[in-house]
Amino acid sequence: MHAVPWVVAMFFALGAVAVSLERLRRVHRAVTFDLGTLAGALGRTGDAERLRRACELMVEQAGETWESEIVRAALDAQSPTARTALVNEQLGDVESALAWGNRIPLAAARLSAMGTMSVLFFSLAGGNMPVGDVMPLVAWGGAGVVGSLAIGREAERWAGEMRKGIDAWVTRVLDAAHTSVPP
Repeated sequence: MHAVPWVVAMFFALGAVAVSLERLRRVHRAVTFDLGTLAGALGRTGDAERLRRACELMVEQAGETWESEIVRAALDAQSPTARTALVNEQLGDVESALAWGNRIPLAAARLSAMGTMSVLFFSLAGGNMPVGDVMPLVAWGGAGVVGSLAIGREAERWAGEMRKGIDAWVTRVLDAAHTSVPP
């Protein structure tokens, strides 16, 4: 087997998987805290004071995050309409983080397949590759395609779960923000 085409096909496959993993990594890092734990910290009937304390603890633990900015926006708003607008503005940024690179895995899979096929074509056309060496090249291309698409599906699954968690948590924050502590 000639090593150069095989190595190039391997680089296409590994590159495709690597950029797809970056998509998955960014999805995992879109949320700083476990939103279920944050919702639990508010209790069944969260109030503005408990929300304020939770915000202080979030800032103390991780610094300024989008989660603490949402809580602050919900607490500082003068009206329910302003509260909703401020929180939606923050959620737009979170959605951008979750959607970052959502087309990368598909593009990486195509690149792996087409790159490997190009290497195969030029190697066969140049006459310097035995037909028996075709299968390892195709296998590397297929591994890049399957790996990229599988990682892309996992990233989409995680993003969907995070969106559900974010929606539930933001609903709890908005409910708690307009509830004051009884005297």
